[in-house]
Amino acid sequence: MVTDAEVRLAYRYILGREPENDRVLQPHFKHKSIDDLRAAFMSSPEYANVANTALTVGRYSDRTVQEIEIHCSPQDLDSMLEETARTWSRFGEETPHWSVLTNDCYTPDNIDANIDAFYQTGVHDIDQVLNTLKRAGLKSDGFEKAMDFGAGVGRLSMPLAARAQNVTSVDISSGHLKPARERADATGVTNVQFVQLRDLRDLDEFSGYDFIISLIVLQHNPPPIMAYAFSRLLRALKPGGVAVIQMPTLLAERFSVKEYLSQKTGEMEMHALPQPAIFEIIEREGCRPIEVSEDGSIGHIGLSHRFTILKL
Repeated sequence: MVTDAEVRLAYRYILGREPENDRVLQPHFKHKSIDDLRAAFMSSPEYANVANTALTVGRYSDRTVQEIEIHCSPQDLDSMLEETARTWSRFGEETPHWSVLTNDCYTPDNIDANIDAFYQTGVHDIDQVLNTLKRAGLKSDGFEKAMDFGAGVGRLSMPLAARAQNVTSVDISSGHLKPARERADATGVTNVQFVQLRDLRDLDEFSGYDFIISLIVLQHNPPPIMAYAFSRLLRALKPGGVAVIQMPTLLAERFSVKEYLSQKTGEMEMHALPQPAIFEIIEREGCRPIEVSEDGSIGHIGLSHRFTILKL
């Protein structure tokens, strides 16, 4: 088994920081060797973020065409949502935490020993996002009404609840929302409302939010759903409200609505929404971008950006 000192060194030399507290060290004591410890740290989502900062600038600059079909009929949109709902409902029932952060530490067999570490990653991400608002001189705490879209098991909803009076935690999968509610109950979080999204048009019922966040969510939906949901999320902001939304913007793929509906793989998907479409939606919904940063969350397979958007 590894020692306390070895785990602390892993934090310092692999993640480049000190551990948050002594509790987060405990799950790592199970590793039988330094090699196992190193592998666990280097497969973590946080290390992926650290490693991705070294991604080469200017990747894919030779691409001249991006064949991604964004518009479709309401019937096709409904069919896509049904397929997405089936897939993520299954993930919610079988591997709720792992499907949010695909790390072996968060499989059903391992999650009990690593549950605190899992939710600590949400604290880290919320802090990073709020730093974006601080840099822009925008409100970064005490939100009256906030939304975590694609909330999954509440990884971001829980730390966001400490920064807002009310949080709406929205997901398409009841299997994910169940452990989210259980986590809220176990940790005494009472200001989060959990809402299952059953139809994309349900998004039209949301309004008056001063902060909306969505990370590593829209990328698992086909581009027409990405565009529709992105538009409705911006529409749900009140004037002066801010959204921070991450999406892949370029992948080595072409997307055809007809081809997609004929396949229905039932697997976890990865899609992109081209930046011209993103900026068109931002303008159409009466917003303007405050900051756009490449976030590296999908690694070397394409480009992903985090958009900070202000409602005018």
